[in-house]
Amino acid sequence: MGFDTTRNDIAGAAIYLRCYPHDSWQMAAHLDALRHMARRLALPEPTVHLDNGRRSRGPLPALERLVHLVNAGFYRFLLVTGPFAFSLNDTEARSIVRQLTETGCRVLELPSPRAAFSRTVTVGRGEQCAPTGGG
Repeated sequence: MGFDTTRNDIAGAAIYLRCYPHDSWQMAAHLDALRHMARRLALPEPTVHLDNGRRSRGPLPALERLVHLVNAGFYRFLLVTGPFAFSLNDTEARSIVRQLTETGCRVLELPSPRAAFSRTVTVGRGEQCAPTGGG
């Protein structure tokens, strides 16, 4: 069991994925893993936001829409494969994570198989995942 999703003050969950160049096969695998993580953490069914086939330095319409929705309070949980989904530039990726977390959104990173054993934190009632950002 993860977060108490029956409380009225808990907004929804979202998934954000970006890949360049366009990659349908790997995106499907990442999407399945992130959906599984949401179920394991007892989060609401996440809404998916994709910028597949888009460079991190170009326009990212799904990310822009997602940030707007987070700022409006629609999402309190965002699941990503890693901060690199936002940008390949570490400083820019950390800035986006910080912007999202400052609004009260928990950014949860999918742990890699190796990191899952060594770098996990408790986020709910005994559930674990890898943290993203400044902690």
